[in-house]
Amino acid sequence: MHHFEDLLHLPYRFGGVDPATGIDCRWTVRRGLERLFTDLRPEEFPLAPGEETAALAAAREGRSSWTLLGENVFSATREGDLLVGVREGGGGFVALLVDHERRAVLTATPDHGSCLLPIRKLLGVREVFRRHA
Repeated sequence: MHHFEDLLHLPYRFGGVDPATGIDCRWTVRRGLERLFTDLRPEEFPLAPGEETAALAAAREGRSSWTLLGENVFSATREGDLLVGVREGGGGFVALLVDHERRAVLTATPDHGSCLLPIRKLLGVREVFRRHA
């Protein structure tokens, strides 16, 4: 497993991209992806919400470096699999499978900031993608 300790316990702020003032799940997952895939290009996982929406649409249509694997957490089986969903009460989230043996994901939540969570606690997953670039 890669080491993500320095990405953990950072304060949460919706849309945040600065660890000093707060980060969101998109920033956290992007940093995790950069650790796992040193050749990750910025456009493969953009930080701007509108760009992320376009990138996910391209992945769904098979026009990107990501392949849609399935529609629930059981589809995520390899480190680097990307989970996309909707939180209870609304609002989207992304998470990154970083330990397939312990089934742990890297994400950020309003309640916990950036954290590792057991995948079973990640409710609302609607899509799982895998990078094939």
